[in-house]
Amino acid sequence: MPFPNDANGAVLQSMVDAGMDMTKELDIEFCHTFPDEASALEMGQRMSDRDIDYELYNNAELMEDLDEDEFGELDESLAEGFDCVCVVSMVPTYEEVTRVERELAEIARECGGEPDGWGAVEYE
Repeated sequence: MPFPNDANGAVLQSMVDAGMDMTKELDIEFCHTFPDEASALEMGQRMSDRDIDYELYNNAELMEDLDEDEFGELDESLAEGFDCVCVVSMVPTYEEVTRVERELAEIARECGGEPDGWGAVEYE
C-alpha cells in the first residue's frame, strides 16, 4: 500500500512494516505541546466538547521519573511545558490521519500550543 512521501506517509508505512492491521480501527494518539497548564487545559476542554479522549502531561514531572542511567543525559528543554495527547479511534488512512492532524493542530494553535506528531499502538 503506497503512501505519499512525507512524514505521515512514513509513519503509516512503519505501521504497515510492523505488521499492524491497517483495515481496522486503531487508537491514534495526536500529541500537542503547550507552554503552560492553562493552555493545555483549554485544549483538553475543547477535546471534551468534541467527545475526543485526551491525557494531559506535565513534562517536568515526567522528566523527574526518567532514569538517567537508562536513558543517558536528557535535554532539559524536554521538561518544559505540558502535553495534551488526543486519542482518536479510526481506520488509519493517509487522508483521515492528515485531516484529523490538521484539525487538531489548528485547535492547538488557537490554544497557544503546537502539534508534536502522532502515532499508534496496536493492542492484542
